[in-house]
Amino acid sequence: MRGPLALVLIGFAAIAAGFLLLALSDANLGGGFIFIFPFFFFGNMSPLWTIGLAFLFLFLMTLLLTVVTSRRMADWETSVPPAAERLYVPMVGRCSMCGAPLPEKASFCPRCGSSVDIVSKQ
Repeated sequence: MRGPLALVLIGFAAIAAGFLLLALSDANLGGGFIFIFPFFFFGNMSPLWTIGLAFLFLFLMTLLLTVVTSRRMADWETSVPPAAERLYVPMVGRCSMCGAPLPEKASFCPRCGSSVDIVSKQ
């Protein structure tokens, strides 16, 4: 995993670890830890709930990482062109101008572009 996505995920993991340590440090004092986040209010959290929320956050981050990585891998797979098939083209003669081998049913020499009328069949 390269680039800014790795840094973002490391940052989220560090923030979650910091909140977990803050919540566990105040859990034994009886007052609890009040975690104020936009639209979420957690008060008097027990250590078990805190650990559960931390594992839920880590699970969601792992799920996000898996989805993003699999989508990127799918993009890589579709961007690689398929290997071209090698076809055997029989050569039936040579060009009288440049001597390059000519494929069967050729109208012009593939090397110099001269007409097949000037071709000597060998």
